[in-house]
Amino acid sequence: MASTLSHMLFLVGIIALGCAVSSVSAVSEDEVSQTASNIWEDIKNMRVTEIKRSALACPLPLVGVACAEETPLYHFQCCGELNGSCCFRLQDWVIAVLAIMTILVILSIFVNLIRCLCCY
Repeated sequence: MASTLSHMLFLVGIIALGCAVSSVSAVSEDEVSQTASNIWEDIKNMRVTEIKRSALACPLPLVGVACAEETPLYHFQCCGELNGSCCFRLQDWVIAVLAIMTILVILSIFVNLIRCLCCY
């Protein structure tokens, strides 16, 4: 019974993976390098010791949409077409903590997998 269930789950996983791979669109090498470059610039420009302030309004304080106030966890930034709307953004320190936690979880899984394979 358990073996049949695990085989069925395996087949469903393979089918889902096949659907996901077939729906991936082709991306040019230039787009990938540009995205990687943008991410690297964002990482270099992070200031984890500062709390960023929200924009008063987008695009201008007198004629734009008013943005909500910032908190220690998030702030709002002008974005969209002609910077006409307020977009939610996490503070840099929150992004850094989430990235560190993600790396630690992946490292923990990897170490425990090696430990499981070598010690039993």
